[in-house]
Amino acid sequence: MRRRHCSMIPVTSVASAFVCCVLLSSCDRPEDQPVSESSALSESGELQLERAEQFLGAGQTDEVLHIATELTTSASGDWRSHELLARAHMQRALTLQHEGLIELSSASLGKAVDGYARALPLADGIGGLYRSAADAAHMHGQTELAIAWYEQAIEIDPDDPRSPLRLAQVIFESHPDEARALLNRVVQLNTSIPEAYASLSLLDATQGDIASARSHMKHAVAMATDVAAIRIVQARMHRMLGEPQRGAEILLALPPADRAMESTTTELARCWGDIGQHARAADAWAACYHSLAHRSDAWRFALEAAKSSLRAGNQPRAASFLDQAVYLSAPPAEVEAARRTQSS
Repeated sequence: MRRRHCSMIPVTSVASAFVCCVLLSSCDRPEDQPVSESSALSESGELQLERAEQFLGAGQTDEVLHIATELTTSASGDWRSHELLARAHMQRALTLQHEGLIELSSASLGKAVDGYARALPLADGIGGLYRSAADAAHMHGQTELAIAWYEQAIEIDPDDPRSPLRLAQVIFESHPDEARALLNRVVQLNTSIPEAYASLSLLDATQGDIASARSHMKHAVAMATDVAAIRIVQARMHRMLGEPQRGAEILLALPPADRAMESTTTELARCWGDIGQHARAADAWAACYHSLAHRSDAWRFALEAAKSSLRAGNQPRAASFLDQAVYLSAPPAEVEAARRTQSS
């Protein structure tokens, strides 16, 4: 039975720590793609496709979009032209997201979903293509469509652990029992996927199974000691088990670049907040703000620093961050909401 969910998992959820990995893999071409003998691409079209792959690998998205747009017109019956266009839009979305241009990134994701939707009926049951399409749909907030495509990918290639892993992360909070079944399936298919163990650990912690939570996390960390995403989830597990100090220690041990990421800072600030160290949370958001000052949405981090400063009772520091947020064109409603933050 197909599951139906209406809302995309928020940034605060388990899936957020693994988003970067999913985003990057979604720009890859499906590995198990056959080329139809009745390909609609001409010989020159095949050469254009090869050139586009080279441009895509070099990050030259504009060139890829130009070629892919031409191919979808001249060879509209070949799924590869539409899939190429979808991947180009995915790469563009990642670039825009990195720059903090979230609305433009979302628009590119929508175009990617449209491209995959045109490619899928033309392809002959390619599991990797359905998985990539589902990744794009999930990132764009089209959760029902993502679930349907992940399920189709699983049906086509039941021995590939990636689709059940990603589907489990999509339904993690809304359907934890189904998510656990999927994650157990992933572990049975491949015992070397740390994200599966980390996700199981959080499910255990949510359900109060402390021993299993620690055991699953131990497996995850052993396989991915230096992976920031796993460490973030480990910190969250400790916070959920009532050990926020340990969670903060884990995140503070990360390299500076990883420590300043939004996903890391979000969890670190929560750990500090649970301890009552709101000034330390403000420090974390300040570091994130300065590290990501190039982004168009850097005002968001300034507002978080302001709110933590207000909770710490540091009005002058909060005022400074609020002024910086205003200077960066933060929405007035967001600024006023931040000003109303109460001291803890």
